[in-house]
Amino acid sequence: MDAQETTHAFAVDTVEALDDATRAIAEVLDLEQVLQLIADRVADLVDARYAALGMVDERGRIERFVTTGLTAAEREAIGLFARQEGVLLDPVYTGRAAAGLIDLVRKGFFAPSARVLFWHTGGQAALFASDYQTLMG
Repeated sequence: MDAQETTHAFAVDTVEALDDATRAIAEVLDLEQVLQLIADRVADLVDARYAALGMVDERGRIERFVTTGLTAAEREAIGLFARQEGVLLDPVYTGRAAAGLIDLVRKGFFAPSARVLFWHTGGQAALFASDYQTLMG
């Protein structure tokens, strides 16, 4: 198969995958399921390990946050830091580290009077992306 045939085959496969995704989404009426399907199918289409889809309310605050490829603990940590501290965490490293910290706190690893520093060093470049600037207002 030459390069042109390979490109054509890839395009056909992509369009068929997009059609399958659209049909699957159209069959579901529950909003949460639709959002999850969108995140899952888009991740598959672009061969991504992680995907996130956020919906904002009329004030520009995230009211729904759907993910693919994250554990429940990572997802909770990302949401908790965003809501409570206004800090956006990247899912790959910082979200995992935050989930670990929350787990240690819940298990009583730190004394109640302890001061704990969580040094956020990952994903800062994404904070200046236009999508984040729009969300931050």
